[in-house]
Amino acid sequence: MRPFSISLLLIALSSSTVFAQASDQNQNLNPNLVEKPADESSTKVSTTQDVNQTSLPTSEPAQNGTQQPTSNSSTSPPPGQTICYNYFLEKDGCVSSSPRNSERCPEGKFTPGGGLFNKQLNQTGPVNRKRGIYQTFSRRYDTYSFQKAFPIAGGSGICGDYDGNAQEGVCLWSGPSNSGADPATAGWLNGAARGNCGKRLYVQRQGVANPVFLNVVDGCSFDTVDPSMGCYQIAFTNKTFWALNPTIDEVAAQGFFNITWNFDNEKGTDFASGPF
Repeated sequence: MRPFSISLLLIALSSSTVFAQASDQNQNLNPNLVEKPADESSTKVSTTQDVNQTSLPTSEPAQNGTQQPTSNSSTSPPPGQTICYNYFLEKDGCVSSSPRNSERCPEGKFTPGGGLFNKQLNQTGPVNRKRGIYQTFSRRYDTYSFQKAFPIAGGSGICGDYDGNAQEGVCLWSGPSNSGADPATAGWLNGAARGNCGKRLYVQRQGVANPVFLNVVDGCSFDTVDPSMGCYQIAFTNKTFWALNPTIDEVAAQGFFNITWNFDNEKGTDFASGPF
């Protein structure tokens, strides 16, 4: 199953907004546009696979090379227990970039994405769309419109404290639970299931040849309880948003369209980046 190819629009939050505490999984969207950091020279995302994972204060490499969260690692579920992992395993019979050889989708298997966000677009249900042109790194999440994936200012999140104005990173769906106290309700992660904290993803904009590599720093509710929408969503830190060089129109719209992403283990060569 090929990568997560999403057509996403990034919503910008106010730089003063502090992301919800790890105990509160129901983070809400903020319609306010985040301000561009004053130091433009610092907004450069990694474009090689040698991404600086040590910049994440919430994860550290184990002796076997696999990253583990620094807190509550005992509550992190084994592969297959998050809602999103199980969602794709049931829907497609495999999970893209899975650390399990027996469950990882073969290269070339394409899975179209989920649906539009009802709240934003006033739809009564998910709308499935499939793109006719596929490009490098456009293999798993592939839809035209999703809820705007917003830049986040940082704070005390699921994976620990981080500064969204100074740190690169992404936020993935935290699941349907408001409390996040039950690992069985984790989308890709929640307060009780931090196994995907620090995992490396690649992110690519349509028309841009080279992907960038980023780490998971937090979980977001995306105002949905539906895995067919939540599991495809992604949000970026404020620094990452500006480093992706938004156009004037994208800044005005508070986001990007046509974002493709996936965990960086499609070929089974980086098990530490495989999702749980």
